[in-house]
Amino acid sequence: MDTSRSLRRRAFVAVALTIGFYTLAISIALGLLFLVYVQIMWADDINARAIFFCLIGGLVILWSILPRFERFVAPGPELNEHEHPELFAMLREVALATKQEMPREVYLIPDVNAYVSYRGSFGSTRIMGLGLTLMQTVTVPQLRAIVAHEFGHYCNDDLKFAGWIYRTRVAIEKTVQRLSSLDFYFLVLYGPFRLYGKLFVRVTQAISRAQELAADRLAANVAGAEPMVAALVATQRAGYVYMGYYQSEVVPVLSWGYRPPFAAGFARFLDAPPVMKFVTEQLASDLESEEADVDDTHPPLRVRAAELGVSPRDVDLSPDAPRAVSLLCNLELLEVQLVTGFFNEPSRAAALNDVSWEETGTRVFLPGWKENAGQHADALRDVTAARLGDALPIIEKRVQAESDEERTFVAAQAVGAAFASRLHDLGWMCDAMPGKPVAFTRDGRTIEPFEVVQRLHRGDLDASAWRAECETAGLADVPLS
Repeated sequence: MDTSRSLRRRAFVAVALTIGFYTLAISIALGLLFLVYVQIMWADDINARAIFFCLIGGLVILWSILPRFERFVAPGPELNEHEHPELFAMLREVALATKQEMPREVYLIPDVNAYVSYRGSFGSTRIMGLGLTLMQTVTVPQLRAIVAHEFGHYCNDDLKFAGWIYRTRVAIEKTVQRLSSLDFYFLVLYGPFRLYGKLFVRVTQAISRAQELAADRLAANVAGAEPMVAALVATQRAGYVYMGYYQSEVVPVLSWGYRPPFAAGFARFLDAPPVMKFVTEQLASDLESEEADVDDTHPPLRVRAAELGVSPRDVDLSPDAPRAVSLLCNLELLEVQLVTGFFNEPSRAAALNDVSWEETGTRVFLPGWKENAGQHADALRDVTAARLGDALPIIEKRVQAESDEERTFVAAQAVGAAFASRLHDLGWMCDAMPGKPVAFTRDGRTIEPFEVVQRLHRGDLDASAWRAECETAGLADVPLS
């Protein structure tokens, strides 16, 4: 079947479902309000409970489906051709190849993502978002394929339907959520909208997945099937761990008042052996058993790769090829602008100090470790490095927490912080690079203090073996306090 004809037919069904939803919602709401009118004007015996039910139900439905016009907020710093000529040269080349107009505005966003959209009073302004961590992950040819995919959504007029499909889904979700939060009696109204919402999502998500496959095919024609599949693989791998990187690595540094290199840190995070092992195993698992989620707007990776005739297991991610981030100029300034957007208070962002990832251990985390250790100094006074495991129950008795797991975690962090602080005092060099356990090295030896405490607690590390290791390193009699 012709792809464009299939998409048009599905879009027609989606339009019909949208009209059907608003017809259903308005009919039910007006019917409920009419019953209120009948009760008040004509009923001999006014039923206050029925009036309340109909009035609240009708008003909630109408309020939920009322259109909202949201003010556009820039998702990140805007990129321009004067400052980033190589990037815009590539965008223009893809626009010419796909016979599309250039976006009027291009924004840098933090995510492992890229998108195109419209904005303006009548949806007349084309905009594009390019993720900084995406550009750090993929090569220039792979980014070209991604951009061609996004231009494919312009070619196929996908965005003409995407806006109102999104708004209708939001209206359905708000209606269902608000009715479900009301009294038990309103469940009779909740049921029809919930069932209709499931039908709408199932049909419109099928349309979205078909649009993604069509955009993939256009990108493969413009940039090549292998770069397109390689871009999909690289993006999916990075997507597994982006939020973990942001929450576990970036946020702690920002919270201490420092700004680390955002993009370079993500590259280091992905290359860390524990992270690399996780994403490799996760990708292999998904390729074996990946099934389409009914709520997912994108088809599974193996389906998209099969459509292009390229095995995702065979693609070359080209680790030595130039990263797409090389197309950006003034990266440091862009990162300052991007990180500023993470804060609601501009003054907090302005007060951040630059720090390299190599310095985070001593400049950012060490003061916090010393403070944490100092709070338990009296309990740790008689504990030596060789007896780290003995310190845990001592600290646990002092910790107030809601659960045993939280109490153990807090105690382990305190003991690890005390040990890390002592290692630093003794001249060991700290390594707190993204994606790796905190490590201290000296004379060719490496110790991961927080990992050692956890292993002793779990029983993965025998106390006598640890004592022998401490004696060899000259740490056996070193007090934690």
